[in-house]
Parts: sequence; structure tokens; C-alpha cells
Amino acid sequence: MDYEITCHTDIGTTRKVNQDSAAAAVADTSEGPVCMALLCDGMGGIAMGEYASSYVATDMLRWFMEELPELLRGRRTLEQIGEIWTEMLVGYDRHLREYGHRRGIKLGTTATCVLFWKGCFLLAQSGDSRLYESGRKLRQISRDQSRVQEQIDRGLLTKEEARRHPGRNILSDCIGGSRPSVPVCTYGRIRRGTNYVLCSDGLVHELSDKEIARFTNGISHGLRNDLQDRLSEMTEVVKSRGETDNITVVGVMVRGASSIGESILSGICGQGQSQEASRRWLFRVREKILLTSGTGKLAGETLVTETEGEAQDNGQGMDGQRDCGRGFG
Repeated sequence: MDYEITCHTDIGTTRKVNQDSAAAAVADTSEGPVCMALLCDGMGGIAMGEYASSYVATDMLRWFMEELPELLRGRRTLEQIGEIWTEMLVGYDRHLREYGHRRGIKLGTTATCVLFWKGCFLLAQSGDSRLYESGRKLRQISRDQSRVQEQIDRGLLTKEEARRHPGRNILSDCIGGSRPSVPVCTYGRIRRGTNYVLCSDGLVHELSDKEIARFTNGISHGLRNDLQDRLSEMTEVVKSRGETDNITVVGVMVRGASSIGESILSGICGQGQSQEASRRWLFRVREKILLTSGTGKLAGETLVTETEGEAQDNGQGMDGQRDCGRGFG
């Protein structure tokens, strides 16, 4: 399978800073393309949430370029990489908690990260940023780690009621809360002819699943500009309905059939490389996107950003629109 990536972000109608961060990359390897995409929705003061989300997104992209090549060459499965990702997210969580404690501030971020490899995907998540699969039907792959989702699970709220609930922004898990994060990993097979969409919660409060499906389905593969336009159109609809939060969407288009073949997957999508192939292993990054600090600019086909240094306490405390109940509530 092959992949194309795109991203759209909007600061919103009232915010002064975009606290969302995102990253995506595609690389060609000796055994076919590999793709990673992630989205982080920061929370804290004006600079705090920006720093938290940027910290995670930037280091995950570094990991893709510097550490993933050796893991794939060493025939690591997605399950083994999932264990590594869990350790990484726990490490980010520890860093942000210590960072906040030293400065007497509160900050955190969601993290929804997906890796596509050999016909399968790995999803690692903390918080409520979402991953959708859009094909013949729209399917939400991620599960919101939030208080309203817990009420949905107990039958106390419907999904539609949760979209309007006053406590919809209270998270049950995040990266950077005062209590340790417990990331969740999910594994699955990539469906041909589908698009995968990651989004911050700013998109879904004013947009139903049926509307998301209408915007993201029926796009001819290879027409990345079409998907980019659809992401932009969704954002404008959400803003017209009164959403004030930052809005960020990452799109991954899947095209073609797997060169390795889903039928020969061993373990969880990773075994089977010959010793000869291992000696001649290639890994070449074809495209990368890094969107951080609310300064993302589209340059050619890659979003390039300039990230500020360490966040400075602005004295404004938590952003009133986001709260990690596990750590801050």
C-alpha cells in the first residue's frame, strides 16, 4: 500500500494561539512504504498547551526518522512498536508533569498517534483526539478517554447528547496530568480504498459523524488536493456554527494494494524479512509534516513551522475550554 498525507489547521474564531500540534510522514523502505500521523491538542495557559503538544509531536517525528528505520530493519512487529510507543508516551507524561511541577503550572496534551505498515495499523492514544476510518462507512477507531465517554459506556448519555454536554471537555486521561497517564494501543488491518482522518475535538463538537463521512468519503485516490479542500471545508462549517476552539485535521489517503500482502502477516504485522533483505535495508523519508506552535505555514507540499523555546508562564493558568480530569480536576 502507499500513502499520501495532508493537514489543515485553524486557530478558530476567538483564540489568540493555536495550541494544537500535528505531525505526519511517509517513508519508502525495502519492504514498502510506512506512514505515521499524529495529533496533539494542548491544554494550559496560552503558552503551556502550546509547549506540551509541540513537545510530543516534535519528538515523535524525530523518532520516525531516527529510530524507526532500525526497528523495521530489526523485524520488530507492530505489537513490539506499540510497547515502545507506550513507553514513549509515559515518558512524555512524566516530563510534562515534572516540567509543570518545577514551574508551579499546569499543562498537558492529548496524543493520538497512528502507524501504518504492511497492511496493518497501530494506534496509541491518550485523551480525546480522534482517528476515523472513512470508506464505505465512517468508523471511529479511537475511543475518547473522557468523562462523557464513560457515561456513554454506562448508558447514561447518547453520543449526540455527549456532543452538547457541559462536561464534554473533561478528560479521563492525558499526557501531563498530575496522575500518570495510561495510554491505550489498538491494532487493526488497513482497508483498501479508505482515508484515515485524525482530528482535535474542535472539529467534532459541531459536526456529526454523518457529516464527517460525507466530507471525507468518495475522494479519488491520488487527489490529495481534493482531500485538503475537504478538510478546509469541514473546518469552515464548524466555525460557522459557533465553534471557538482550535481545529486541526490530518488526512492519510491509502491507495494501491500491499506489495507484501496482508495474507502473509506473521505475529502482528512485522515478521518475514530475509537476512539478505536485512543487509540491504533502505529507509528514505519521502515527505514529512510538522505543525507546531500555531505558526504552521504551507511551503510546497510540507507544512513547516518555527517552534519557540521553552514555554513561559503567562500567569493565566488553565485554558478554561480544556481540562484533564485525571490530572487537573
